[in-house]
Amino acid sequence: MDIAIEETGGVTVIHLNGSLDARSGPGFRDQLSKLIAGGANRFVVDAAQLRFVDSIGLGTLIYLRRFARQSNGDVRIACAGHEVVDVLDISGFITLFELLPDVPSALARFHSSAA
Repeated sequence: MDIAIEETGGVTVIHLNGSLDARSGPGFRDQLSKLIAGGANRFVVDAAQLRFVDSIGLGTLIYLRRFARQSNGDVRIACAGHEVVDVLDISGFITLFELLPDVPSALARFHSSAA
């Protein structure tokens, strides 16, 4: 999986390309730990190019959400395709994340609410 990270207006945007699974999850979690340790607490996960998520990937997203919320932040998921939405729905995790159609909409939600 390829990961690109950018900071936009106090929100960390994480662009994922590929599969978030047992192979890529641990490395992704390490990157998230560094971001969290650096004080990041508001995240947009750009899932436009995310093709597959397994239980390890879901666990990584929950890890991100838990630490973001502990520091008064949150996680929003943008551009999720039906494969990702189906996994979130089947797992029951769909209610834990706000899903938005694109990154600008997700960024706007952070700026229009007290995340």
